[in-house]
Amino acid sequence: MMRKPDGRLQTLRSFFYMHSPILVSAIILIAMISTLLGAIHFEDGKVSIEPTSRNLIIWGPNQNNKSFDLRGPYTVDSALENETSLLRMPQEAMDSLGLSYGDSIYIKNENYTLNQTLSGEDTIMRIPADARSYLGLNVRDVIRDSDVRNIFKNLYAVKNLQVQNNTNLTVQEGVIIKTGAENARIVNIYLNDQKVATTTGIFKNGTYSIDVNGVIYKNIYFDDQNPQADYYLYVGQNVIKIEIDAEAKSDMAFVTANEGWFLNLIFNENI
Repeated sequence: MMRKPDGRLQTLRSFFYMHSPILVSAIILIAMISTLLGAIHFEDGKVSIEPTSRNLIIWGPNQNNKSFDLRGPYTVDSALENETSLLRMPQEAMDSLGLSYGDSIYIKNENYTLNQTLSGEDTIMRIPADARSYLGLNVRDVIRDSDVRNIFKNLYAVKNLQVQNNTNLTVQEGVIIKTGAENARIVNIYLNDQKVATTTGIFKNGTYSIDVNGVIYKNIYFDDQNPQADYYLYVGQNVIKIEIDAEAKSDMAFVTANEGWFLNLIFNENI
């Protein structure tokens, strides 16, 4: 004697057969959303989405009026024969590092100047052998944009600040590359009562060196219990004010005196 199938089981089977395309699509959609959410990072006014090798960065309100960037991936290659002290870096990677062409990075105590890529090599990083070895990179390695700062983390870099209203002064800052934004301070630089440059970086309690033309001119002490302060340098007929101002966020740490100089003020004519 045969038994009839259970009614509820039959109903479930019918439901599955009728809706299986929708159920499969829903499972795929959930998997895609989970993958995407795992690739989203929020930091300092921007959203970074990197579900694959390309990195989509959606910016919040910013001074450059950017809405988004699409960065990476990058391929490592060897340096050209006569370029043992150059790093040829894609512009997108420079943006992720927060550096500009003409800046430099110290790798294993060697100074490497950052330069633009060759024509047709917009995603190629040309790095000399010694630097590649120290960074743990090999030729043909592919680097995601989100990994760029990790590769160069804790290295000492020299940045050339944009100088306003004065063509006779170059301002450099010494920084340590960090992987994420931390509490920082805005620093304003004045020459004879005119603001000529501004920057942002992370301070820790300690002594910081200000150089003039590459020579130590003044040491200042930063104290997080009394962080906002003005420091003056008198160079010839010029008065320089270093103003440590309001709180901000930064992924660069200022270099302390035992690591290098915090600021280097270079006068391009006799003072």
